[in-house]
Parts: sequence; structure tokens; C-alpha cells
Amino acid sequence: MPGVVRGTVVVFGILAVLFVLAAFLHMLIEDGTLAAGIFFVTLALACAVAAAGLVQRRPWAGHLVIVLAGLLFAASLGVFGAITIVGVGLVVWVLWALNRRESREWLTVRVRRR
Repeated sequence: MPGVVRGTVVVFGILAVLFVLAAFLHMLIEDGTLAAGIFFVTLALACAVAAAGLVQRRPWAGHLVIVLAGLLFAASLGVFGAITIVGVGLVVWVLWALNRRESREWLTVRVRRR
């Protein structure tokens, strides 16, 4: 696995854990709404599926990662500030990392199963 893909997997794995913690905190500790908890759990699952797809070399994984990065960037615009800079950084990283030659080759070359 190329280093930039590995970095992307780590980032989305961390995001999945953070969204699970946010859902737990919001639903159990702060008596938040059920809709917000479902939103956080959905994002956690999406980030985990994207990271697993990259690890397993699924052809759709790159598209899912780009869509999730765009969604997280769009969501960060509502809070405009430091989190928006993180959202921009995530979009830039994903677009740069997944468009590198070794990433494209790694995601498109099929491995023969024995």
C-alpha cells in the first residue's frame, strides 16, 4: 500500500472513531436529539467503510473518500473558523493523495486470488 493511501486510511479511521465518540457523547451524556446521534453514527460508518474499502482495494473506495471529504468540508462551512481550515485540508489531502500515480495504480490493479 502506498504511503499516501495509508495516510488516508489512518485519517478516515481516526474520523470514524471521533464520530463514534461524538455520537456517544451527544446521545448519552448531553441528552441530545436522536437525529444528531444518527447523523454521527452514519458518518462514522461511512468513514469506516471508506477506510476499509481503501485497504481492500475496492474500485469505488476512492470515489467514496472524495465524496465524504467534500461533505465534511461543506458541513464545516457552517461553523466557519478553524474547523473550516481542517475541512479544506482534508479535501486537498484526499484529492492530492488519490490522484498520485502510485495511488491510482494501487487502486486499479487487480490482485489475482489463489
